[in-house]
Amino acid sequence: MRKWRPLLADRLKRPFDWLTVALNLCMLGLILLVHFRMLAAIRLMAFAGMFALVMASGWLLGESGSDNRKTMGFSTSVRNVAVSLVIATGNFPNTPAVTSALAYALFQTVVLTLVALVWGRLEAMKPFARPFARQLPETVK
Repeated sequence: MRKWRPLLADRLKRPFDWLTVALNLCMLGLILLVHFRMLAAIRLMAFAGMFALVMASGWLLGESGSDNRKTMGFSTSVRNVAVSLVIATGNFPNTPAVTSALAYALFQTVVLTLVALVWGRLEAMKPFARPFARQLPETVK
């Protein structure tokens, strides 16, 4: 549509972005509703530890002093989930392994979204913090 009607595409982008978010949240809610009992039995602390380990390993392997570190952290955690889903569904169909892999995928998606939102807000606040830091007297710094 952007090729033939760029102005219309620009006007429709924001409503369709919101529609995409709403549909994703509805799908996530439906999955949680349908599989609530099964997901409630899974220990979330193990997922939190695994997520932190994977995110930290990506961060540490990224280039120091650049945005590459954030990219490595995010992409490493997402890539591992995709691989676990492929392995679980291909080798262990209709077993708790698939359920566990799916539960971790849901968990890491929600947590990664929250981490990205917080990180983005912190990055957006940096330009506003710098001018105020320069105005402080030397004794306060």
